[in-house]
Amino acid sequence: MKKAVVVTGAAGCIGSEIVSTFSQQGYFVIGIDKNEITNHHANLKIQYDLVKLTKDPLELQRFYETITQHLDHHDVALTCLINNAAVQILEPLDQIDLENFYLSFDCNVVVPLCLTRTLLPQLTEAKGVVINIGSIHARQTKPAFVSYATSKSALAGLTRAMAVDLAGRVRVTCIEPAAIKTEMLLEGFAGDLEMLESLKKYHPTGTIGNPEEVAEFCYFLAESKTPFLNGESIALDGGIGCRLHDPA
Repeated sequence: MKKAVVVTGAAGCIGSEIVSTFSQQGYFVIGIDKNEITNHHANLKIQYDLVKLTKDPLELQRFYETITQHLDHHDVALTCLINNAAVQILEPLDQIDLENFYLSFDCNVVVPLCLTRTLLPQLTEAKGVVINIGSIHARQTKPAFVSYATSKSALAGLTRAMAVDLAGRVRVTCIEPAAIKTEMLLEGFAGDLEMLESLKKYHPTGTIGNPEEVAEFCYFLAESKTPFLNGESIALDGGIGCRLHDPA
């Protein structure tokens, strides 16, 4: 039976690359995003705000029925769930809007939990894998990243907890990228190419990452011949996490 993967945040740079990589490897790809998905490699495109799943059990049930109907219709087995969708809201601690803080947790933590729990029967049957896309901010962060960093730290904890709870049924891992060359990142450096070059040089690799690297890592984990790899949050950071930053 053909393998299927569910990819959230499929309209963004990283999500779109994940869609393409898995499609090219023969997967039936179900892409989900609140924005329009333009990548033609997605076999099924679902435009939907996943945060709704955290508010209404009926929404969750309808979502489950939609996914399972498509899996059955196309005669494919769900072997992988990639929780890539995320929201990044920057606010310093003394200016945090609690609604934004809650939204960060809903999108970055609760949605992955809901999707994993909801699709667990299919993932269990296939001895599948859940791949959470975390962030370097789970370990090292910067000013104004309070909501984002805290939620990504929680996602790392959720990864460990789910790996234990789903022992023998489903593997769960997390990829924690540092700076990745996305449109959003490049827009942030518009007009300041010197700063972008400085960021590249600050990484021991001398460069920032590409969406393709994240996608290939996801595929490796999904197809891994090392099933002992489980419950781990793995840095994909060009070595920047090894570098001591001090004024000396």
